Amino acid sequence: MRPAITVGQLAAAEPLAALPRVPFPAVIEDTRVVSAQALVSWHGNFYSVPPGHGGQQVMIRHQLGAAVLDVVTAAGAVVARHHREPDHAGAVVRDSEHVTALENKVLAARGASTAGPCRRKERRPASAAAHAEAAALRGEQAGTGTPVTDFAAWAAAARPLHPGGDGAGQRH
Repeated sequence: MRPAITVGQLAAAEPLAALPRVPFPAVIEDTRVVSAQALVSWHGNFYSVPPGHGGQQVMIRHQLGAAVLDVVTAAGAVVARHHREPDHAGAVVRDSEHVTALENKVLAARGASTAGPCRRKERRPASAAAHAEAAALRGEQAGTGTPVTDFAAWAAAARPLHPGGDGAGQRH
């Protein structure tokens, strides 16, 4: 009669292989329809394609672990490659060439001059005044990124909520 072998002895005799250095090269492919604004929705974000694809089905192709994703036509042509944004960030990722081509197409369809879009639709960075106003809304000192906090006011407001304060927040 052979001696009984335990599960632990079997496991020790067959150790697991080491983990691979890179993720399995799986590719996620999802079919999407291009909007009239030449955008494709994928995982809570929007990615641009060249104009002229509105209403067409395209394939979003993303290899696990990669920082980019491809937008591929039914014929297999890659029409856009974008940096992948975090899922559900609400990001709108537009390639500057796609923006220019879409503006030209819209202006041509309206019979307008190709001098460019009207000033209110121009892509301009935020001004220094806008950054200062945003800092004020967030409660930061302008230009420092440091929150402004009046701890005396905070302590006075929080005191009634703590037991042993003025008695208003005590529970019996």
